[in-house]
Amino acid sequence: MRQILRKLRHKLRLLRATPRRRLRGEVERVLQGALPPAVIAVPLHILLVGEPLDTHPPESHDYPMWLGRWGELLGTGDGVTVNVTLHWPTQAQWSLADVVVFYGSNAGWVEKEVPQLDEFLARGGGVVFLHYAINGRNDVSLLADRLGMAWSPCVSRYRYGWLNVKFGSHPLAAGFPDLRFNDEIFWNLTKGAGEIDEVGGAFHNGGQQALFWTRQQGQGRVFVSVLGHYNWIFDDPLFRILIFRGICWAGGQPMDRLSALAARKAQPA
Repeated sequence: MRQILRKLRHKLRLLRATPRRRLRGEVERVLQGALPPAVIAVPLHILLVGEPLDTHPPESHDYPMWLGRWGELLGTGDGVTVNVTLHWPTQAQWSLADVVVFYGSNAGWVEKEVPQLDEFLARGGGVVFLHYAINGRNDVSLLADRLGMAWSPCVSRYRYGWLNVKFGSHPLAAGFPDLRFNDEIFWNLTKGAGEIDEVGGAFHNGGQQALFWTRQQGQGRVFVSVLGHYNWIFDDPLFRILIFRGICWAGGQPMDRLSALAARKAQPA
């Protein structure tokens, strides 16, 4: 009986927490002045890296669903090729990609994989790490040195709930007002050797916590989003614009090359 009541309370909490749909005007205001290129001359090859389902509740961390939805969505972009995998990329997959996007618990992150990532960045590739993909596992400092910051088991902290996200002067934040997202925030992350350029963050635990940032790693580029816990946030067109811009920035593409896709099938029933 207690277990049934616990599940009912959990469902009720989710119903109250589900964000409203973004209005068309909100999306249009962000994109006002954005000038996608008239002709896409350069192909863009994106590799999406997910994982099998983990132990989280079904409304969160659905990596396979994300692979399917975003693989289809991004594949509708002009000149865009999308490949997907549920495992750490093979050497062949690294070699074919311009941008590699990770969304999972980073189960494949071990020291022996570092040379592949470094080689990819050294040739000018771009990587995007979403939410728990910044999990450094047993090699936290190695990941933090490449991303700028990484989740450290038993050290880093988290909280679910509404966040008031403020955006700064970073180019990827152009047009964005301060926004509210219902998701999960991380703090006490392990810092790497280099600096980050914050795109947006929230005040929590007595200080400003970066939630979106970029970093130049040699010839390569890195974009990170701490947000991405709940499945619904990936259907939020404003969140999509942020991540799509991050993908384009990491791939050396015009910032809003993919932004027109953000409202397509944005929040399926």
